[in-house]
Order: sequence, then structure tokens, then C-alpha cells
Amino acid sequence: MNGIKRRSRTGCLTCRARRVKCDERKPICERCEFANVECAGYAEKRSLVVRRSVQSSTSTTSTASPSDPDHLRDAMIRPQARLDGLPLIALPNNPTSSQLPHTRARDVLAFHQFLFRTMPMLFPPASLFFWRDYVCQEAWGVEYVFDAVVALGCMHRATLLLSQQTDSDHDHGFDTKVIAVQMYSNALKGVSDSLASTEISMALLLGVLILFAYTESFDGNVPATIRHIHMANHYFQAMCSRSTRETELFKTPIELCLHDLDIIRRVTLPDLKVIRMISPLYRPSIIPSAASASLQEYLDLSPKRLLQQLLDIGSMDSDIKPLIWCPVAAHRKLMPEGKIVGFIKQLKEWRNANGILFHKLGVDEALSEPINFDLAALANIPIPPPPHANLPRDFCLTLVLYVFYRMRLSWALSIYNGGDSDLELDAYHFNYQLLRFVTTALDSPQSSSDDLPFGCEALRVGLSPILFLAGQSCPRPTWLRWILFELDRSGREGVCNSKAFASSLEVLSTLEKRVGREPRRPDVEYFTPPHRRVISVIFPDLNGRGYVTYYAQIRPGEQLDSQESHIPLCIASWSSSANGARPAVTTCDGTDIPFSEWVMDQPLVKEWARWLTFSEFDLTQTLHDHINGSRLLVDRDRVAGSKW
Repeated sequence: MNGIKRRSRTGCLTCRARRVKCDERKPICERCEFANVECAGYAEKRSLVVRRSVQSSTSTTSTASPSDPDHLRDAMIRPQARLDGLPLIALPNNPTSSQLPHTRARDVLAFHQFLFRTMPMLFPPASLFFWRDYVCQEAWGVEYVFDAVVALGCMHRATLLLSQQTDSDHDHGFDTKVIAVQMYSNALKGVSDSLASTEISMALLLGVLILFAYTESFDGNVPATIRHIHMANHYFQAMCSRSTRETELFKTPIELCLHDLDIIRRVTLPDLKVIRMISPLYRPSIIPSAASASLQEYLDLSPKRLLQQLLDIGSMDSDIKPLIWCPVAAHRKLMPEGKIVGFIKQLKEWRNANGILFHKLGVDEALSEPINFDLAALANIPIPPPPHANLPRDFCLTLVLYVFYRMRLSWALSIYNGGDSDLELDAYHFNYQLLRFVTTALDSPQSSSDDLPFGCEALRVGLSPILFLAGQSCPRPTWLRWILFELDRSGREGVCNSKAFASSLEVLSTLEKRVGREPRRPDVEYFTPPHRRVISVIFPDLNGRGYVTYYAQIRPGEQLDSQESHIPLCIASWSSSANGARPAVTTCDGTDIPFSEWVMDQPLVKEWARWLTFSEFDLTQTLHDHINGSRLLVDRDRVAGSKW
């Protein structure tokens, strides 16, 4: 046997499991990298205990007891992030033989990704017991629930990997996305079978539909995301109509999650009720945490908690949501002015309750109403806006959301009051503070210790829809050009396509030049006041790869206190901006019908109105939306590498 070469036991654990020769390159072997499999690292060197004879047992080497606290602490498997800070939950770098990955190790990774990163990132703290103690527990006994959890965890991992710059991360991301789609398809089939054969738990069905919505949102699939949100709202109404123990336990946490998904729906697809000038008659929200504003809640000054408080406040009254997230809602004047003033009062109370913190952060002046602010001061504001030098990145998104609320509501009040100049200047002040906070966020390095999301994880509320609406509420072309620059930096955030938003704003800027600018100062170029602006609504194609924006202008001689004072101006349409396509603009000269009536008669809007009539789960339709809206796994369609 002298001629037989002994097998080496120093190769990586993956190559040893595959029974192939390892080149032993560290930290990742070349063979694993070439084969596009995850290298599990190398086993630690074994320490042998020398057993002495009974005669010399008095000097026997001692080893740590398995029950020793230090030994237990070292043996614990903790969630690990990558060295570059990317929040991917990973297996131990050097697993022991008892921790070698098995055939479904990726499912375990995806489940832990969901448990440790996805769940706390996407869901409000008050709803976590529903996901952790109910959905995750049910996942061990209901296969389609487990598949739905794993699909979301995998798609989250794939999104993070595809946002990176290296080819190895992209390849790994594509592989992970394929697994996510497979598990997602299995879960869809499981839900369909369960609905057909048994009395499914309504709370569990809603949990799975919410998981589906976020899975498709991570993939940027517009129609499938909206479909799941639409179905979830339908089944939630059905659950609320039943007086059951399940409804009593889970109504509030599910509704909290649906409020967040409602924001995604509003920034992706305009509210047809608002366009038709139908006053929203939503149920009042049941969010005790925001309504009571208890002292205990405000003692938690973490960025994540502050952001949640603002989201809760913004969801307390569903009449306010269209005013914030729909660019044409203020012109419809569908809600009393006093309600807007009351909401601003709530925002001020939130700001004052956290005043000590904001003073320490050096942003209390930015969050307050401007003093001695006029057109002359506005003309001298520097663009690009300077970032806040010592502001931690963790707080930026919270501060952006606060000044965004204030900007949109001041803008609405100015429109309600026929272009009140003081309210208009308030809107511009908060618009500028928004740009400063956005610049601070995008210029700050991301850290793995951050409690807030990477840009590609910002599904609940991101920078791109906020910048898009800020671009329609800014005073000067120089501000709009800077917003276009920041939109390009923000990247894709779920179904929010920043490049599509930028294309729509570029056309808007051209139209503002054509319609006219306000001759307020001869040396400074201003847009017209809020009540005379060009307005627009952007609709995605039903496959999510193209967009159409409808623009309107004030009818000449129209009374500005009228609810419908705009007429069609033009249509801009373009395919996916990833192809570099420029919008094709068609003017509507001679069209004098009301803008709302004209928009609702457009072919794409009619298709969406018909599409929204289907509310119940249908496997064929759901698969059609998934296939129709999926983004191809090609280089030009990779997830944009967001820098915030």
C-alpha cells in the first residue's frame, strides 16, 4: 500500500462534501468560486488530548467541560453578516462536522434571513408577535407557509447580492433568485390547493399574501405586488366581518402591515377614486400606538422606533394619505381644510415630544417653520444643498419623512387658499430641508450596525417616491435638476423605479417652461405658484416594464376655487428606463374636457380599472401577473446598486 496516495483532509468543507480535489485557496477556494457554489470554509485544526497512562494520571491534561459557560458561548451559532457589512445572515465561517450544510441548507439560510433581518425590517414592531409566534410557528406544520417564508428570505438575499458590484455576487444572487421563484411557485400552488379543499385560516392566508406582496416587491414586479395587496385588502375585509377569536387576536397586527403596503400601492398606482374625484370613505384606522402617543413609546428614541411613529401617525386617518402620496389630490379639495391643519398639529406634537433629541442632533431649526423667509432668501439658498456634517445616517430617513409630510401639507394648504405665499414658502422651506437630509443619507457610508435598511431593502418607504413628489413641489428649475441627480443615486427601491420617476419629471420640467414661469424676480427663474402648476399622474404598464404619464394644465380663465380646473396637456410614454428609452410625448392641443374624465377614459387606465375588479385568489391570474411582471435575469436588468 506504499504506492497509494493518502487523501488530504485540509480542503474546504464544500469540496470534501462533493468529494472533489480542493485547491485550498483561502478564504474561498477557487474550485467553489468557479463552480458557483458557496464555499463553506475550512475546518479548524483539531486539538488532540494526550491520554496518559493510569500511572501518570495525576498530570492528565484537562479540557473544557461541555457544560462550561465559555464552552457553551463559543458553541452558539449566531447570525453573522458579511465582512463588507451586507446584512446577509450566513452559516459559520468554519463550521464543525455537525454543522455541515445539507441539501436544503439554503432553505435554512433563507428562513434565518427572514427571522433575523427581513421580519424586523419590513414589519411594524407591534405586529412582530403575529409573524414570529404565529406565522413562523405554523410554517413548521404547513408546507406552503414555510415555502412562502423561504421564498421571501431568498428573494431578500438575492436582492442584496444583486445590488453589489462583483460578478460572483451577481451570479450567487441569480442562483438565489431562482430558488426564491421556485419556492414562491410552490407556495402559490399550496395556497390554491388549500383554498379549494379546506377551510383555510383567514389570518394565515393574509399573512401569506403579505409575504407574497413583499417577495414580488423585492423583485420589482409591479402587477404581482399590486395583485397581492389588492387580494389582501379583500380578505382582510372578509376577516373583519367575522366575529371570531382569530379576528380579535390578529386584526390589528395585520392592519398595521396593510397600512405599509397601502403606501407601496399608492406610490406605484394612482388612486382611481381620487382621480374620479370621489371623496375617500375609508374606515378609521385602529392604531393605538399612534393615537395614544404614550410616554413609554416616546422614551424609545431609536431611529427605527421614531420612523415607525411617523408611519403610524401618517396612517391614523386614511383621508390624509391621498393628500400626501397622490400629486393631484390637493387640487381635488376632497377633504376639509381643518383636517389638514389638525394633522399638522399632530406632527408638531411629535416633533416637540422629541425636541431634546433633535436639538442634540442639530436639526431642530430644520424641522421648524422658517423665520424671515421670503423670495429673496429663497433665491440665495445654495444648490447643491449642503449635507448635515454630524448627523448620523440612521436618523436621515425619519427626518426626511417628517419634512416630507410638512412639505406636502403646506403645499396642499397653499392650493386650498389660492396660492397663499406664506404657505407656499413653508412648502419650499421643508422641500429644501428634505433635500439636505436626502443628500446626507446618500453621502453617508452604510454600516452593518445600522438599524435601517440598505437602499434596495427600503420597501416600506424609500427615497425615490419622496423625491418624485418633491420634484413636483419645488420652486426653481435648479432644484428640480438636483432632484433628478439624487433620483439617479437612490436606485431602485422595490417596485419604485427611480429612473421612471426621473423621466416623468424631465418632461414636467419641459412643460413648465412651455406653460410659463412666474415673473416674480427678473434675475431668478421660478416656477408658477402651486395652484397654477402643471400636474401629472404616472401609471405603470400592466407588465410593469413601461410607464405612461398624463399631464394637465390650468384651463385659461378657469375659476381657481373649482374642483376641476385642469385640462389635458400631453401624454408621455416610454418602455423600461433600463433600456435607455426616451419618453414619446403626444400633445393634447384642442382637448377641453376635464382632466379627471379624460384620464379615466385612457386605454391604460381602463385596463387597470378592469384589472382591479378581480379581488379573490386565482392561481392562473396570479401566475400570469408573476410571469408578466418579472424582470429578466440579464445584465441590463440587474438591481441598481443604491448607495444609501
